[in-house]
Amino acid sequence: MVFQPSPPVSTLAPASGVACSLTFGRNKEPMKRIRSVIGPLLVIAGITWLLGLTLSFSEFQHATWIKHSQELSPGDTIPRPEAISAMRSLSLKLNSFVQSQRYPIAFIALGCGFILFNSQAMKPSTRPSNQ
Repeated sequence: MVFQPSPPVSTLAPASGVACSLTFGRNKEPMKRIRSVIGPLLVIAGITWLLGLTLSFSEFQHATWIKHSQELSPGDTIPRPEAISAMRSLSLKLNSFVQSQRYPIAFIALGCGFILFNSQAMKPSTRPSNQ
């Protein structure tokens, strides 16, 4: 029996990128499993987080309003600059709460991206073979 070295990878497949799939095909499988687990977990975590923020907004708004109203000067009349400052401070505090909702939205988007990418990777190739 005579030993013959195997041909280089470039001669095994046409130059259409099939050589890469032969070389790296074994390494894709663990990533598919990881994406198939991480994607739904990110979506569930993002939805739960967003739901919690949405349900707690009313309580946060009320507590913040009480805190800011107690910091005003006593009496029936409040000077205009002090009222404007209190309203601006309250508005900025509520705005920062609303802005914090972008993080769970990013989790949901990233999770959906993993799910879509994974579903595309699991589909069989529709590329015609050159045989």
